[in-house]
Amino acid sequence: AAAAATVAAAATAAPSSATAPKTPTTTPAMTMPTDTTTHDCTDERCAVCLEVDSFDDDAIVFCDSCDMAVHQLCYGIGDSLPEGEWFCDVCAAFPAHVPANAATTPASSRAKTSRLNASRQNSRRVACPACPSLEGAFKRTSKGQWGGWAHVMCTVHLPGAGFLKPDTREDASFSLVDPQRHKLLCYLCTDKDAKRMGMKVQCAHKKCAKAFHVTCAAARNLRIDLDDGEPLIFCDAHAISTKSPAKPAAASNKRRRKS
Repeated sequence: AAAAATVAAAATAAPSSATAPKTPTTTPAMTMPTDTTTHDCTDERCAVCLEVDSFDDDAIVFCDSCDMAVHQLCYGIGDSLPEGEWFCDVCAAFPAHVPANAATTPASSRAKTSRLNASRQNSRRVACPACPSLEGAFKRTSKGQWGGWAHVMCTVHLPGAGFLKPDTREDASFSLVDPQRHKLLCYLCTDKDAKRMGMKVQCAHKKCAKAFHVTCAAARNLRIDLDDGEPLIFCDAHAISTKSPAKPAAASNKRRRKS
């Protein structure tokens, strides 16, 4: 899938006058690896935290329609693996786009293309209020506000945003997001309109005022750390990290459709 936005080769800082205060999130954030270059929803890494590791108590599961991969806890699926077919919230909301043979995994490229087309069709039906990306893991917003849908990734990493029901990742809310974040310009977007869309975070390095969308940061492989549970995202100029690349997880811990 395409990245959230085409990244610029040269970065320009956002005006310091538009700096928004960093308010705490209402949902615990997650650590992201520093070796990823895309958050393709058909990849085998979680579309929320971008990790490839899958665990017995927090396995990576795949949507039986679009093939998006998510951890149980990242997407709020629960402690138990779903039995039978499982669809992400977007594919469940638009069943007309779910392939009739979604419960199987045919080896033919035609079947794979069908699933990818279903993913793209559903992605065009929903949008995130925080960024211009139409790819990734979406959840419904509280009472249908902010367009009705939002990225899990944006909701957990944007200061002031969060889920009213964090355990199940339900009712995404942006009511506490500082309005100034709408005025910041994403320095990673090359499209003039995309730069202005949504709500942005800012580089956590000292007084650096560079701003960017959360999904743009993920697509650009920016450094993301945690400080007492609060996400700290750094621009590429301050993204030097000593974190080791994520190691591939054992296939036995991942749930695929039955053949």
